[in-house]
Amino acid sequence: MLIPILLFGLGCLPEPPPPRPPSQVYAFTSPDLVRWTAQAEPVAEKLESLGLSVRPDGELWLTGLDMGGKHSPLRAKLLGPALFGRRFDGERWVDESWRFTDDEAVAFIDPQMFEDSLWYVSRKGTHGDPAKDSQPNDIRSTPPAQTRLSGVGLVDPSPVRFRGALLLFVTDGHNQVSLFSGEPMQKLQTFNNLSVPFAFVHDDTLHLVAQRPLNGRRQPVMARSIDGVRFTEFTPLLTADQARTCTSPVIGPLNGGWILLCVDEGVEGVAAEGQPPG
Repeated sequence: MLIPILLFGLGCLPEPPPPRPPSQVYAFTSPDLVRWTAQAEPVAEKLESLGLSVRPDGELWLTGLDMGGKHSPLRAKLLGPALFGRRFDGERWVDESWRFTDDEAVAFIDPQMFEDSLWYVSRKGTHGDPAKDSQPNDIRSTPPAQTRLSGVGLVDPSPVRFRGALLLFVTDGHNQVSLFSGEPMQKLQTFNNLSVPFAFVHDDTLHLVAQRPLNGRRQPVMARSIDGVRFTEFTPLLTADQARTCTSPVIGPLNGGWILLCVDEGVEGVAAEGQPPG
């Protein structure tokens, strides 16, 4: 009697939601950092938490967290941590991986190459959103391996050198971006309703890109500053019909123009606070 009841109960359970499509990295190109044209084919799949570095020879290194299972903790312990991504050789994107040395970096998130170092976040906590974790996160760089900043809710480091000073933008908690600088680093200002910053300099102007919930979707926005203190209003980069979601945005020079890369997470929209539904 018990078995039919159990079978009946199982039959009444709701259907599990369909699996989320794999995230894809899409590219948009622009001649002027204002008008953006979507490229038809994705640059990468299952790559998230993007970073972008322009190397001295002009190559673009697109780094991120590989969500396709390439990372092996055993190989990381034997050979050193591996960073996966794509390299643009002037004509096409090719798979690439880089290894680096840091005893605390076997498990890391939010990688970003800057100058000759890798910046990343080393977590003390192990579950849930690292921006909401009660344990402090260490923002580190290597080489040389060192902690640059530590605090609860600090993730997504984006270092940039502007007017001779090293500036560090980070997601600071759930939905704001903060700017740190100095030695030791001190918080200079905070920008609300933003996350996942990426900073770069062009024509002696500091450009700050980030993501913001717009019309139910996380979309890239950008502000500019000529002194690193006063910033323009953040304005959207894409039109409403150009992407379902466009998260973790990064921008770099390409063939005399610009390329914007971001992650379409495979969901139709986001909740008001910018989290994927469900």
